[in-house]
Amino acid sequence: MKLSPPLRSPASRSSISSVNSQNSTASSSVVYELAKGWKECRDDVTGDSYYYSDKGEVSWERPVGVSPVKGGGGEKNAKKGKCTINRKSNAAKVRSPSPQLSSGDEEDDLREGIVEGVVSPGRVGGVVGELLTTPVGNGKVRRPLTPLTQDTVGSRDSMAPPPPPRTPLQEERLRRGRENRAEDGRGRGTEEEEEEEEEEEEDVPLAYIQAKLGELEKHWMTVKTISRKRQEAQMEMKKIAALEEKEKRQREAAASAAKRQKEEEEAKKAKRAAQLATQKRLKEKKVREVEEAKEREAKKKREEDRKKVEREREEKEKTRKKEERLRRENVKREKEREASEIEEKERAEREEMEKKKKKEAEERLIGAPVKTKPKLKPKLKPNTAKQTSETKASSNVEGRKNVKDDAKEHISNPFAHLF
Repeated sequence: MKLSPPLRSPASRSSISSVNSQNSTASSSVVYELAKGWKECRDDVTGDSYYYSDKGEVSWERPVGVSPVKGGGGEKNAKKGKCTINRKSNAAKVRSPSPQLSSGDEEDDLREGIVEGVVSPGRVGGVVGELLTTPVGNGKVRRPLTPLTQDTVGSRDSMAPPPPPRTPLQEERLRRGRENRAEDGRGRGTEEEEEEEEEEEEDVPLAYIQAKLGELEKHWMTVKTISRKRQEAQMEMKKIAALEEKEKRQREAAASAAKRQKEEEEAKKAKRAAQLATQKRLKEKKVREVEEAKEREAKKKREEDRKKVEREREEKEKTRKKEERLRRENVKREKEREASEIEEKERAEREEMEKKKKKEAEERLIGAPVKTKPKLKPKLKPNTAKQTSETKASSNVEGRKNVKDDAKEHISNPFAHLF
């Protein structure tokens, strides 16, 4: 006898009727959207739907949101897993099955402006082999979407995480499915054969069902106990981690406060040091400016004294040169005067001598004796008035004295050069 699948446990039933469990006041015909951040996927082995969130959480139970699906069905439609895909937002919504899709001829039953396709395996919000309805909006029937072949079915979406651990019911169902296929000696049957198997599996003894339910309840209680203890241990670990984190934050806050206080003190010290350095620099600058002013004044005074001494020296030099020039002019005039006097005397002497010679000649002509003296070569003295520039330049006080003595001698004895 074939074993029929056991009844669903409360945990498995909650994955189907999660809408009613989430909102007990709502009607059983109300179907809610998936909760925000959750997506639906199919287990490749069992074919059951499981859900995963953006945070990496996985669950067999269907998380629902707060917005009901317009025109949504009740638990019956949720069991079938019918859904449509919003191609703009890629959000899955449970919908009621279209009455036009119930017959075998798809083209005759499709409404005008609706096309039909197949959802890829593991696609968000989709089921393998499920029909999609997309309104065209222009009243024309477009080319249907290409359905998937059997060799492409069974691959899970690469972005979806692996399904959570299977429940005992799923494991039992898989085992029984394998046994049934082994007994029949064939693989998966057609839809009609599966429906016949479901009808045959309904004749399961009540004692078997109750025994299985007892085992499942016992196992479920054990799982719940383990889960509760695990949750308690996790809560304890979380408390310890929170305390450690709190102590760590307190230590970090104390260290940060100490560091901030130290930095403030260092900043104050640096500011004070900068102020002292600025004051010292200003003081040094002021002293340097005073010293530079004094140095400029002293330099200016030295320059004025130097110019004054230079002017005095130039005045003295001019006076000396003027006196020297006057002295040379006086000496020159004196020498010229003396030379002119000597020349006058010599001229007078020559005239006198000529007169004497003339007189002697006249007496000789007469015959009178004439007393003559032997002629002496006159001593010629150089003309002092015709001295060269070198002699003038080399003359000194002694030379000038000798010249004056010679002039006096000539004046006192103008005929000394004749003897």
